[in-house]
Amino acid sequence: MQRRRIAAKAAWRGGIVAALAAASIGPAARAQEAGGTPAAAPADSAAASPTASAATSAATPVTAWHDAAALARSLEELSAGHRELARVTTYGKSRAGRPLWCVELGMIDHPQRDRLPALLVVAGLDGHHLVGTEVVLDHLRRLLAGYGNDAAITKLLDEHLVYLLPRANPDGAEAAFAAVKRELRGNLHPTDEDRDGALDEDAPEDLNGDGFITQMRWRDPAGTLIEDPADARLLRPADPLKGERGLWKVGVEGIDRDGDGECGEDGLGDVVPNRNFPQRWQEFDPAAGRVPMDEPESLALGQFLFERPAIALAIVYGVHDNLAVDAKGDGGGEAPSGGPGGGGGGGFRGNRTMPSGLLRDDLAFHAELATRYRATTGVTSKPLLEADDGAFVPFCYFQFSVPTLAIHLWSPPLDVKAPEAAKTEAAKPDGGKPDGSKPDGSKPDGSKPEVAKAEGGDAPAGGAAEAGGPPGGGRRGRGGGGPGSGGPGGGAGGGAKSDGDELKQLLWNDHAMGGSAFVPWSKVRHPTLGEVEVGGFKPYVRSNPPLAEVGELARKHSDHLVALGGLFAQLRVADVKVENLGGDLFRVTATIVNDGWLPTVTSMGERNRRPRPARLDLDLGGAKLLQGQARATWQRIEGYGRREVKWLLQAEAGTEVQLRLWSEKAGDDERVVELK
Repeated sequence: MQRRRIAAKAAWRGGIVAALAAASIGPAARAQEAGGTPAAAPADSAAASPTASAATSAATPVTAWHDAAALARSLEELSAGHRELARVTTYGKSRAGRPLWCVELGMIDHPQRDRLPALLVVAGLDGHHLVGTEVVLDHLRRLLAGYGNDAAITKLLDEHLVYLLPRANPDGAEAAFAAVKRELRGNLHPTDEDRDGALDEDAPEDLNGDGFITQMRWRDPAGTLIEDPADARLLRPADPLKGERGLWKVGVEGIDRDGDGECGEDGLGDVVPNRNFPQRWQEFDPAAGRVPMDEPESLALGQFLFERPAIALAIVYGVHDNLAVDAKGDGGGEAPSGGPGGGGGGGFRGNRTMPSGLLRDDLAFHAELATRYRATTGVTSKPLLEADDGAFVPFCYFQFSVPTLAIHLWSPPLDVKAPEAAKTEAAKPDGGKPDGSKPDGSKPDGSKPEVAKAEGGDAPAGGAAEAGGPPGGGRRGRGGGGPGSGGPGGGAGGGAKSDGDELKQLLWNDHAMGGSAFVPWSKVRHPTLGEVEVGGFKPYVRSNPPLAEVGELARKHSDHLVALGGLFAQLRVADVKVENLGGDLFRVTATIVNDGWLPTVTSMGERNRRPRPARLDLDLGGAKLLQGQARATWQRIEGYGRREVKWLLQAEAGTEVQLRLWSEKAGDDERVVELK
């Protein structure tokens, strides 16, 4: 059926390709962003020309971030000329009533479209991660432009569905466009962060009137911090063993409106939908919500996944990463084997404990996916990541058995050097590398350097500040300026040493960003604390790249998405042999192959049995089954794997039987066999 359906699609889509070749969407003007922080784009109709290869065309410049209105207009404009190929719908509403957009690409009008293996792309689940939305818009633009012109894109959309969810937390993202910018990750659900019985009664405030909520620091005899000798813009914990005495305290920019002795500790509510999923949900984390999936954004996304069992691969752009950062494997047992294909009846007899990471077989192909990702995108940074407790990525993999690729997209580069240091290093014969390696990292013999493995799940070094915490806003978030004295993770509890990443990010600010990412400390009169200093990193600058870099970043990740389209599992009946044994007896042998690189289901799916097994049904017609089973099933068929099924039938010569191959995530096929 799958092969017949693909053949029929050529005729069904024949007129569409011709129409798409003539369609184009002209660019519309955009507002220029000021100050390096989010400003809304009026629209994005800069679709690439459909006559160019979408997978190899030049990057489309991004000049402004999309707010909710601009995003809605861009989705409509980009899909307007491609109604037979793209459908813009919603799959729910946010807590504030904003639409949760979905763009469905592929055979959207085909009656069997729900049976096609699907790719899910999710962005914007973390409200402050604006760059993910821009990358998804680039995906949409290039897929539409490439259909009928680019062979890989055409094959992807002919044989699969692609679901693009450009902004899964629109309320959190919209906070980026407020007059006073404070970096928020959640959906603005009111919460009692200081547990005083009142909601959002003590919000941070813009004390210096610069339009940003950053940090404030003040001298206090009870302080535990001192100025960092390497850069006085940073504070670090004092080390009493070395005779150091703390002189400073640090907190989010604000005043004490509720009289509890803390400033700005209970601001605009910030429950994080990306901590509200059931997998490892943290009961005592206020940012995780009252109960799992009680936030409308997480519930809608979970329901979306549940209603589409054909989703075979997922990409999530956000704060987690398992491609640039090596994925964590599970130390427990693997799924049980029910025979050569993994599957069959044997029941579950394996390790019943909850896995802590990817199962062994899944980790193997995931490592190869990571290698291909790094080669395609050129991403080499390995950001420090927070724990993925309650996040969508583990929920999608562990509960729905979908291979889920988490991509952080960007983090501030840590290899920026002061001009003097760069000149000195460049002048050295070995490029300044202590091991004699070249400036690009390769060794003198041409080999590549070893890359230290890193696992996600660790919070940024330095811990939370006295009024900071994990990224996200409020007491649990950076509040734009980051914990500590304006650098990331510079609060108490980080040890007496300087955080090297903080210093490197300041070098990036000074020499790559021209100082635009950091608000210099300035003195302000505080109503209760007296003289304080206000400053630190601006909101959003360490979560999103400069706009000038977004276009090329999106192009590379669009290339990556197209490359993934060629890896899906695809089952077919490859060969059927009929042997006439005489006396109206026939031996029939069918060979089933997986033509794809990916397995039909993950090892996690084999373990939790959520995906239904692939099956081959024999419709006997007028024949009689003497030996074998009318239905064969396989829980898992590995990439490029094959299975063989045999039957002994009794029938008159010329009788026809039918083979029907069905799978949940790897397509269908059928074959009519004449016994002769």
